[in-house]
Amino acid sequence: MSRYGYLGVDLFIVISGFVVLLSAWDRRPRAFVVSRIVRLYPAFWIAVTVVVVMPASMPTAGITAVSSRFTPTGKPRNQRHQVTNLHK
Repeated sequence: MSRYGYLGVDLFIVISGFVVLLSAWDRRPRAFVVSRIVRLYPAFWIAVTVVVVMPASMPTAGITAVSSRFTPTGKPRNQRHQVTNLHK
């Protein structure tokens, strides 16, 4: 099975194109676009909301420790500064 795993993405794209083509069959372009927007737009905003709200509601200690470990120059910061960031 894993021998043909590299074909997964290509197969997905072919099937997706086929499904989109069938959903557009016998519709005017405007009706097709409206149906796609009605179907996809709510899911898009739910995903955006989750991506924005979830990190904002989580403690940032781990993120701060990772992101503040090095300065933009690549030199490590002193240990005391790193520890004080963990408690904010």
